[in-house]
Amino acid sequence: MESAGRAAAAGFPVPCGVRFRADDLGPVRRVTARWAVQAGLPAARAEDFVIAVSEIAANAVWYGSPAARLLLRAAAGAAQAEVRDSGCWRPAAAAASGNGRSGGRGLALARLVCDELGIRAGAGGAPSSATTT
Repeated sequence: MESAGRAAAAGFPVPCGVRFRADDLGPVRRVTARWAVQAGLPAARAEDFVIAVSEIAANAVWYGSPAARLLLRAAAGAAQAEVRDSGCWRPAAAAASGNGRSGGRGLALARLVCDELGIRAGAGGAPSSATTT
């Protein structure tokens, strides 16, 4: 797992970029949890944010591509996470994957615990984002 940060604006945590693979999902959760605390999210909202980020990150590397990138940033009073993979979005993939995992609940769970969840399908991958205030 590789990470990089940039200078932060006054009052906001440093944006955090992390490249990860399926074996890195535990560290992705820990990085996200530390960042959420720095962003000032209340404990319960930080836990929800970690769950949402974990689910979209897992979705990216289980169904999209072997490696993905997470960007955590604060904007307009909200914590935002964007996960980018280089795979091709297949809505049915979450329900029946070819990797032996039963699935289909991760994105639904992420939708329940964050304020906004988005997936933008395109030729170069399917970036997913989660926003929590």
